[in-house]
Amino acid sequence: MRGLLLALLSFVCCGASAATFTVTRFDDPLPGPCLASDCSLREAANAASAAPDVDTIVLSAGTYNLTRTDPTPGSVEPEHGAVLINLGDVSIVGAGSALTRVRWNVAWAHTDGVFLFRRDATAVLDGPQLIGMSISDGTSGCVRAMSISTAIRAFAIEDVVVENCQGAAFSAYHVNLEMTDTTIRDNGGTGLSLDGSVTVLTTNVHIRNNARGVSIAGSVLGYLSNVDWVDDGRSKIEDNQASGDGGGILVGSFASLQLATVSTAPVGQRMSISNNTASGNGGGVYLQGHAPFEQNSLERVVIAGNRAANGGGVAAGLRVHVVDSEIAGNSATSGDGGGVWFFLNGTEARAVRQVALRGNVAAGGGGAISHDCGNVAVENVSMDGNNAANGRGQAIETLGNIDLRHATVRGNGTHGATPGVRKTYSTACAGKQLRIANSLITERCASTVAGEIVSQGGNQYGVAAGTCPALQSDRRQSDDNVFGLRLGAYNGPFTVWGWSLGLAIKPQRNFGLTANCTTVDVRGVARSDGRCDAGAFEQ
Repeated sequence: MRGLLLALLSFVCCGASAATFTVTRFDDPLPGPCLASDCSLREAANAASAAPDVDTIVLSAGTYNLTRTDPTPGSVEPEHGAVLINLGDVSIVGAGSALTRVRWNVAWAHTDGVFLFRRDATAVLDGPQLIGMSISDGTSGCVRAMSISTAIRAFAIEDVVVENCQGAAFSAYHVNLEMTDTTIRDNGGTGLSLDGSVTVLTTNVHIRNNARGVSIAGSVLGYLSNVDWVDDGRSKIEDNQASGDGGGILVGSFASLQLATVSTAPVGQRMSISNNTASGNGGGVYLQGHAPFEQNSLERVVIAGNRAANGGGVAAGLRVHVVDSEIAGNSATSGDGGGVWFFLNGTEARAVRQVALRGNVAAGGGGAISHDCGNVAVENVSMDGNNAANGRGQAIETLGNIDLRHATVRGNGTHGATPGVRKTYSTACAGKQLRIANSLITERCASTVAGEIVSQGGNQYGVAAGTCPALQSDRRQSDDNVFGLRLGAYNGPFTVWGWSLGLAIKPQRNFGLTANCTTVDVRGVARSDGRCDAGAFEQ
């Protein structure tokens, strides 16, 4: 990637209107002309911004100290504050993130960022912009890229470290953002703030140890924010701590997020959202879910080791799908939903599909999943090692409608002692049901009102599942061992309950009712033999 960018820069420098400005000094004087023998970073930026050309600013190894604090906080001017790139397609190229640093001098009292890329109606940003440097110590963020009128087509960052900033360390408004081999770390505010219509392409990006990892909170200019984010599977959002909701990622009202690891990533290579904490809800991800125009989605990600009051892994409101992912080792420290907490009462589509939920813990109900009065589809899920408060649904607890289809529920809580699946009742959620189809459950079911857990057939039940409802098309076994279940990857992306091909035919084999069969199993493997197995795993 770096070679490609440098090749592009070489091409750019040879264009008819291209210019290269080499910075020769590390201080920040009152800007004058950028001379070949005497040029500061601010002077080079002013020269490059004088016309909408394709220009390059070159920085050598060393530390560039910005000291010209803005006498009028909040104003934008080329002589003071953040280094302003106002026009043109300007690339700023350092000697590498370990060698070149651009920073505010901490001896100055200031409210300034480090770089401000601003586009008006005539300017174009469409190419590599920041390459090979560390950027630090801004007290009003460090890097801002924003569009005044129409969308910036592209803004690329490679081999950049953004650290020790206050406010939003890196913020983008109406930007197509490409980040490669970049780290955003140890910032006193949000690491990455996204606003407006934004696409994000990340390759080996680490966002860690910030006062929240990522924020998508709705536009300050009154627009709905929609972020479409694709990752190569090597990026991590980790060890961030929020004094509110959303330790790893916060998606607020009037905002939406579609986040996915690219489908061509190697098996097991998934973007990771891990070890984040929130004093509120949603340790890994908080999705408010009010945006009326888009569906939130998390696809092919690992959400692990996060902590929050409710929704240790994910706290999700309306319109959200979690697909082809692993949710493991998360904790709801004082409330519900160790893995996932669905809140808000709505009819919008909410789903958990092709997901392994393992080792999540809730101080309240729903070790793996806790669900409010709305509707949710839970399909092709493997649940193992989840725990909740005694009697509160070690795997699932719900007030609303859940369609549990092709689930394997085994090894949660104290086996057989407390329910793995629990339906609770409130007058606000009257008439709601937990419906079970084509599943394999070895644990108790419980309901506070008779008839609220319903079988739709094709289920296999273990010894302890005698309280689970059954139709004639279901079957109870007298020994859980007959299922032959073992935890393993089975050539899939994460650990699930399955059984080896060499074992004898098992009772769950081809037992599912055709009318309720899904096309793929928990791993995304096709159910292609004309029949489907009970449970999440297809042999």
